[in-house]
Amino acid sequence: MIGFRWARLLPMALLFFVVPDIYSANEHEETKTDRDVTEATACHVDETHEDFSLKIFMGQFIEAVKSRDIKRIERLLDTEFRYGFGGGDRDDFLADMEQRRELWEELDTLLALGGCFVGPDNFVVPYSFLLEIPEESCADFDCHVIVGNRVNVRVTPDINSQISFQLSYNIVRVENREKMGKNTWLGIATLDGKKGYVHRKYVRHPLDYRMGFKRDHGAWIAEWLSSGD
Repeated sequence: MIGFRWARLLPMALLFFVVPDIYSANEHEETKTDRDVTEATACHVDETHEDFSLKIFMGQFIEAVKSRDIKRIERLLDTEFRYGFGGGDRDDFLADMEQRRELWEELDTLLALGGCFVGPDNFVVPYSFLLEIPEESCADFDCHVIVGNRVNVRVTPDINSQISFQLSYNIVRVENREKMGKNTWLGIATLDGKKGYVHRKYVRHPLDYRMGFKRDHGAWIAEWLSSGD
């Protein structure tokens, strides 16, 4: 097992001065059966509770995002906040927050998933960014993570389709994508070859959006947000 693209990601993490309660799908219909869960479960963790000051800060940040309070979020950002890999800054991020509802939704997801420390003064969400991926099992950009507990995998991409099995925080390969009405379904295969369809809500790539936080003179602030490689 090796860290996901660790050798390539570490320099980027150092450039940003950073080098994951776990997100649960239990409120969704897609998790309400008692079928056996397949093996090959990915490691998942949220270390927020390990530092009291971070726990308080993350609570404030989560509340600001939930209330869509952009002024409050602005006060929680580093003055040199970095946005993406194209030289975006704090003002660019705040402007996008004003215009893009999906960015708020992405932040909701990142914060719910929890994160991990990279050194004593840096923290990254979501935990899936630093998951260990079995290098021999799937190519980098085929690997995705199930970010829910006992998520139903269906025979066809339909909410009424038969449930084949369940997954909890597994590493999977995404094979195709189909849209059925307002729902988006992903065709997935587990590392031991089981196949089916999962709602897009419960599948995440390690290089999807992630956010870094740092402790600066004893106070936590949001330092950067990026996605991709």
